[in-house]
Formats: sequence, structure tokens, C-alpha cells
Amino acid sequence: MNLLIKLLFTTEFGNRTTVLTLPGVFAALMRDEVDCFPALRAHQVPAWHMFLAQLGAIAMHRAGINEPPHDEAEWHRIIRNLTADAFPDDEPWKLIVEDETRPAFLQPPVPVGTKFTKDCETPDALDMVITSKNHDLKRAVAAAASSEDWLFALVSLQTCEGFGGSGNYGIARMNGGSSSRVCLGLAPMVEAQSDGLAVRPGVRLRRDLSQLAMRRAAWLEPHAELYSATDGPALLWTMPWPDGASLPVTGLDPLFIEVCRRVRLTSIAGRITAFAGTSAGTRVAGQGFHGVLGDLWATINRTAGKSLTLGEDGDFDFSTITRLLSGEWALPLLATLGPGESTQTRNWL
Repeated sequence: MNLLIKLLFTTEFGNRTTVLTLPGVFAALMRDEVDCFPALRAHQVPAWHMFLAQLGAIAMHRAGINEPPHDEAEWHRIIRNLTADAFPDDEPWKLIVEDETRPAFLQPPVPVGTKFTKDCETPDALDMVITSKNHDLKRAVAAAASSEDWLFALVSLQTCEGFGGSGNYGIARMNGGSSSRVCLGLAPMVEAQSDGLAVRPGVRLRRDLSQLAMRRAAWLEPHAELYSATDGPALLWTMPWPDGASLPVTGLDPLFIEVCRRVRLTSIAGRITAFAGTSAGTRVAGQGFHGVLGDLWATINRTAGKSLTLGEDGDFDFSTITRLLSGEWALPLLATLGPGESTQTRNWL
């Protein structure tokens, strides 16, 4: 199941349902031909958007492209070029790779001797949402899951998860293991036929990719010391992960896509299942940064020097938004208007 060539992602546009490859998803979004991803669960929406924005921006930067392509073949070329030299068989883009010494999509190579301690028979058992109390959101109910359900669960887990007990460490882009990865950004609102003003997923992604390409130098300037090599490792699941060895932030690509858990998917009797293991430390040595890593969507408290933790000061509500916009917090790049945006688009969410 190679994401670059296999039709895996279901989209809806008007009255039409279409299944696309990963490059096809990018192309359709850039043409504003996606209303929604019906298999995407509500809590996975920000993780999916951030993943697409990071991957698209990395691919565009490495290819020297300033405007997002509208063509599937071009997206295929620039995404595959990120890994083709080291992995000509496209292992980093395959959902299942039986050779555990090789990467699979968002699944780093497994060190020899690693033992998996948890079996996940459904993608919602793998996903980041904690359902151990089994009250409102029920656990392990996705028995008829498809491959895209597993894909979305992997993105959610590997790019947004926090600390989950001994050996289960979280991502670097949050203020500690019990914090949150925040997605605070501006999205252009456009006229929709039946809904009035609406946010279109493709318009939003195209805006983020264009703005990052235009404002990359200004964004990186405050983080020049942190990211000394702007073309450093970017897709961290493609790299070996020796137990107990964390990657230093310095030298990584500033848009690096991390993976925080040891996970491998396999197929048993034609059915996908996952095995999860523990690690002796975090994948990225983000301790001490308090989430201040130049994340495109993370708002930073100017006084405390740390990123926002949802729920730290009570419920997340309207007053929280007004406080974040008051000047006490430094807004991330994609939550500020770029040159000409205020005149080009009247309404923003």
C-alpha cells in the first residue's frame, strides 16, 4: 500500500466521492476540489492539516518551488524525491513493510531485540485519544476499519501525542509530556454555495504553503541558532532509532515531521493490525525547550517562554482566544497576516 501510487484517501466534492493517492490529495486540495475527508475523525482534523502543510512545505522547499503545484504528477515527483535516493522502493511511503529494519509510513525502523508490548487490532486503539474510561468516546470500536483509518490514526498519534506512561514518550512540539500540541492559525473564509462563508480545506492549505514559502526567511531568523542546518533531517521515521538515543533539535529541518512511538503495522489474514512498543527515551531531545521550537501553529507565552497548554488555566473558551490575541502571547507565523492578505481576503477565521 504505497501512498504515492495507491488510491487510499477518500474525498468528497459536491455529490462525487473520489479515492486519491497522497500526491492526488495535494493536487485536489490545491484545485479546491475537496469538501472533506469522510473517514477523518474530528480530533484528527488539525493533525492532518499540519502534517500536509509540513510535508508540502518541505517538498516544495527542497524542490525550489515557491507556489504549490496543482498537478498530481508534480506532487508525486517532489514528495518521492525526499526519500528516493535512500529508499528507491519507497518504503517510507508504504503502510506496511514486513522488514522491520526498514521504515514504513510514520513507522521508524525497529532496533534488533525490541519487544512489542501492545497489540492494537483497531486504529482507534492506536490513536492518541485516551478512552480508557470508556464513557463518551468508546474504545476499540473501529472493527471494520479501512487502510485510511489506520493512516489517519498514525498521523494523529505520531505527530500530536503526549506522555503515556513509562516508555511511551510524547512529541517535542509541546510544553512537556502532559501538555498539548496547539494548532492556532488563520484560515481564509470564502463564499460557499449553500453555507455562506466557509473554510475550505484546500484554500486553507494552499494559503499556508504559499505564506510559508514567501515568509520562510523571516520565520527562520529568530531560530537561526536552533536550526543551523535548514536542510537537515526532515522525515524522522526514515531514520534509525537506537534505543535510548534521542535526536538533537539542532541540525534538524525546522519543519521536521516527528514520530514519537515505536509502532509497526502488519497484515494478518488480510486484516491490518498494529504492534506498539516502548522506548528508553524521546525520539527528539525537546526537553527544556518547553515547546518553543518555532512551530508554525504554536503560540508562546512571552513572559514564561513556553507554548500554550490547553486546559492549564481552565476551559478553552472565548476568553482564552481573546487572551491569546491580547499581546501577552507571541502568535505563530500562520496566525498572522502576510503581505497583501488583508486586502485580498476580507474574512478570516
